[in-house]
Amino acid sequence: MFDVEMAALRSVRALLGSSFNVAVELVVDTLRRRAKIVVVGIGKSGNIGRKIAATLTSTGSTSVTLNSVDALHGDLGIVNDGDLVLALSLFGRVGGTADAGAGVEAIFGEDGGDDGVAAFGAGPVTAMWC
Repeated sequence: MFDVEMAALRSVRALLGSSFNVAVELVVDTLRRRAKIVVVGIGKSGNIGRKIAATLTSTGSTSVTLNSVDALHGDLGIVNDGDLVLALSLFGRVGGTADAGAGVEAIFGEDGGDDGVAAFGAGPVTAMWC
């Protein structure tokens, strides 16, 4: 059983690029500063996001989930300067998640992707905030 799990972890590691390390560093830095991690996603990505936020919260980290659609209707106020937005989307560009990016950019600035947003998806996520 351990060999199967180790092989699976090796195959996942082979798929991860340097951007994953950058995202992990953003998360670690956010936690060190005691800032909040805001997990954004809808559908299955939102379900995974709720689990991530719950796990972070259970370890003493401040983390909340933000539904992408609700973000467009006034809930973006939960995101503060210094927080990290962890955006989850299977294909890197889902209507509600991408649309919420306009509000996130208003908080972090037009270059917000480098300062306060980590985006994860099964495909390229460079178009997450369009």
